[in-house]
Amino acid sequence: MWLRLGSSVGRRLMVQRQRTAVSHTTCTCMYMSDGSGPSNGKIGGKKGQTMALVEKMRDKLDRDSTLHQGDSWEELWQEGVTPWDLHQPTPVLQQELDTTALTSTSTSSSVGKRVLVPGCGSGFDLITLAERLGQDSVIVGLDISTTSLQRAQQVLLDHHSSSNTTSTGTVLLAQGDFFERPDSWDTVFSTNKDDPSKSNTCIPSFGSSFDLIYDYVFFCALPLSLRPQWGATMASLLEPSQGRLLTLMFPILPDADPTRGPPFPVTVQDYQHVLQCHGVVMESTEPYASTQTVPSRVGKELVCWWKHSSTVSAAAGEEDHVPTPVSKL
Repeated sequence: MWLRLGSSVGRRLMVQRQRTAVSHTTCTCMYMSDGSGPSNGKIGGKKGQTMALVEKMRDKLDRDSTLHQGDSWEELWQEGVTPWDLHQPTPVLQQELDTTALTSTSTSSSVGKRVLVPGCGSGFDLITLAERLGQDSVIVGLDISTTSLQRAQQVLLDHHSSSNTTSTGTVLLAQGDFFERPDSWDTVFSTNKDDPSKSNTCIPSFGSSFDLIYDYVFFCALPLSLRPQWGATMASLLEPSQGRLLTLMFPILPDADPTRGPPFPVTVQDYQHVLQCHGVVMESTEPYASTQTVPSRVGKELVCWWKHSSTVSAAAGEEDHVPTPVSKL
């Protein structure tokens, strides 16, 4: 799901969302991929159907002057108006995890890599993370929508019943506001109910830090006024020594009106502006396109890994250090 609005966020959006709904062909068509409709579980939908869903979503948010605690986003999930949902794991994420080494900073013998996915939506990417990162990892999927989390729970259960994989990490589904402290998030589901250390006590035990945070179609849901707080929150949640932030920058539309959304068009500089002031910088020399980007988003999406600047500086100062593309680390 794009934006998960808690009570403190919703009030700040009331003025922002008082505008006329506008159809923008570039923004609405970008969800298209193979021309298949949502009913058959494939990516995207037919052009007219996709545009109608995006316009309906924008119209609902524009007309809702009482936006509070994510009610409108919950209604969109209830009505099936979710044009951002790929209905499958994100291929780019799968490729990045297959070619990138991640380090766990946990001092607990029972917890490996700690991962956060804000706006986890249907939860398909949570499965990818749990399988790629191994059985000691804990993946927290955060959302404000009850229906979204119910759908994610069903996706997880369906996958578990049909999968032969046993060495997967624990997935926690949490309901809460990204901009609030993790110990305020309510764990509503765990794939490892038999292990108390990996159930609802896990999130507070992290000490509010994660080894990996994954953001896709979440940043682009935020109005411009909330982007600085996104940057501050990301920096505070990212483990300072080895933590990494993976952003799939989307939609990159240089000629689009940056105030028209969601999804709001983004630039690389938008991310840099709100992250670098908190000491979080690009790990790679520059963002790069992935060969696994879904067809409808080719040319509108870039991959970028981030770390706290002290970590990047230390790595750059190592003797005989040879820069390596981040996708190969």
